[in-house]
Amino acid sequence: MTRLALACSLLSACVLACSGSGPGSAGDGECGGKCDSASDLRDALDGKADPIARWMLDQDIQANGAILADYDDMLRGIATLQGCDDDDSIKTFVVSDNLITGQSPFPRLVSTVCSGDAGKASEFFISASFEKFVGFGERTGEIDTRAIEMFAWDPNTREYRFYATEAVSDSESSGVRVEVAPSRCTGCHLTPTDLADTGMNALPIMNELTRPWSHWNAEPGFPSHGFDIPEDVTESETFRVLVEPFKGSAAELEPIIRAGQDRAHLARLRTRRNSPADVSEVMTLLRPLFCDEQVNYISEEFDSGILLNAALVDQGTRNAFLKVKPDWPFEWLNQPQMRIGEADGAQEVQLLPIRGNANALFENQVLSVNALSPLEVLQVRSLDWQTPVLSRLRCELWKDAAERFETDPPDLGEFERNVNAMPAVLRAVLTIDGDTPIVSTEDDQVVVVTETTKAALTALKTALQDGTIAGADCADDGFCQVDMAGYGQMLETFVEEVQADSGARQTLLDLRDTRLCEVMKPVQPADSRFDVEDFPVRFNNRPALPDFSCN
Repeated sequence: MTRLALACSLLSACVLACSGSGPGSAGDGECGGKCDSASDLRDALDGKADPIARWMLDQDIQANGAILADYDDMLRGIATLQGCDDDDSIKTFVVSDNLITGQSPFPRLVSTVCSGDAGKASEFFISASFEKFVGFGERTGEIDTRAIEMFAWDPNTREYRFYATEAVSDSESSGVRVEVAPSRCTGCHLTPTDLADTGMNALPIMNELTRPWSHWNAEPGFPSHGFDIPEDVTESETFRVLVEPFKGSAAELEPIIRAGQDRAHLARLRTRRNSPADVSEVMTLLRPLFCDEQVNYISEEFDSGILLNAALVDQGTRNAFLKVKPDWPFEWLNQPQMRIGEADGAQEVQLLPIRGNANALFENQVLSVNALSPLEVLQVRSLDWQTPVLSRLRCELWKDAAERFETDPPDLGEFERNVNAMPAVLRAVLTIDGDTPIVSTEDDQVVVVTETTKAALTALKTALQDGTIAGADCADDGFCQVDMAGYGQMLETFVEEVQADSGARQTLLDLRDTRLCEVMKPVQPADSRFDVEDFPVRFNNRPALPDFSCN
């Protein structure tokens, strides 16, 4: 396997996470693997308006398709192109763990330009991830500056375009060959393995997005958490040149990633304007509400017992409540952190999967354009409400509906645009067995489902059909009907009880293991992005995970 193939198959914790089987899997119309001639590369770049393509087209491309440049050359060249060529505008962020090596940690670098402006900075990312070896695989401690992965925003097509490079030869002067649009990168930057990527734009990803940003350099301003780099690497020339002058903290990268996800989702949301309304397009707009297209991972701040309550209540639920009014009395809404007591030598809660920022962000954009109401969004979130991420019930509702609509789609003839049809299609998805709507008998209430066993769902179906849902009790029946204030109080009690329990830490550790088992679950690929043998797990993009067990 070439270094380029290795880079794209293993780098899955970082922003630039290309994953796949190797060169030769480029997108339609692109180079088949590396571009092996100047004309191949120019043809592949033709018509692209992203900063990487524009910069490459302005270079002296060699007859063999090589560009005489490395990481620093490309970084500084694109900084100039973007109008941010002063050193203060360049930031290099470092994540370090043993994900790639399987042994000692090794850093992966991610650099941006125009870094003081999150929106502008999110137009371009470049990454170097591997150690340079010499002879018969002898370590050097140096970062390979010619095995590069990068992507940039194309304003014309409103999408991120992906590129990768590898050295032409061992000679430092031989330059790099370029791979344009390697399709394997979509394995990480689009939906998980068991969801087709229809209608989704590729996203920048930072798995450990929120404080304490495990595995990322968090200094200055916050001590780094789970971050370690071998001394021979920190003392290397490449680290001195590429990192030391530009070192940025994870706190600075976080808003850049959020801005990148925001721009990609706004482009995706444009399909709401399409006319006439189309069932498949509406379903792709609704998918992030039901199925987790991306997850993030949170950790407690060292052994303090402080971590985000997103472990128990997802950001989408928070957003929906706040869209109704800003002054709810609930602690879970007004205080995003929870406290479970200091570790005192016990195992710390690290890398607990939560609902991804990308999902909640898109859902909030749907609310902002009034495509759905907060109550309609909460009709989804209240199902299996104590499972804020990776809910089988919610995602199976969407999958079952998608399959059902292939032969029996809802009639959307009365709707002019996709946006007008979204509430109707949402109601069609929210059904048990395709025939019993899971909706409240009152316009200002939602159905809350706590128990998801077959027996409980059968009882719920009966209660919905015979109109007795209003008399159900969540504690006794596993489902009930409440207004937003009542639902908010249920969430309040849920979070309070977990925090107050002396076994709260173990509860969260058990939740982490359960969710990590879902992340790593072997699944059948839903589209051609994956090879069944090479990509059997649900989320190919993931950080270096702690030890966990599956029952």
